[in-house]
Amino acid sequence: MGFWIQKKLAKISITFFAGSIVSGNRLRQNYAKQETDNETVSNAFTLTKELNFERFKHNIAVGYDNSVETRHPRLWYSRTHMQDIDPYASRGSWASNRNVPLTTDNKHRAINQGVFFEDLISLDDTYRVDARRQV
Repeated sequence: MGFWIQKKLAKISITFFAGSIVSGNRLRQNYAKQETDNETVSNAFTLTKELNFERFKHNIAVGYDNSVETRHPRLWYSRTHMQDIDPYASRGSWASNRNVPLTTDNKHRAINQGVFFEDLISLDDTYRVDARRQV
């Protein structure tokens, strides 16, 4: 018999930009920003039993899997928010979009469940047959 729980947490912050060259060897940049919180909880429960018959040996496993994933992406994008920067100047002179408010707030939750049955049949010490069914 086995029982297994796993929990994963992630916080991701990404800034994307596209740009074009404008007069004076400057770059005109347009930004998009995303911050995401992800949480995944996985559980598995497995029962195992070995049965011996006259001619065959059966290793049987029955189990249940469950996972819950929660995603919370927050996004920001504006076509009108463009800034011209001098690529040869220090980065400290460039304007930053780090503190702009995020305009889209999404929440997503997915629940996955599965039940399985497995029978490993040993015909002798050399040959085995594996029979599986997963729902």
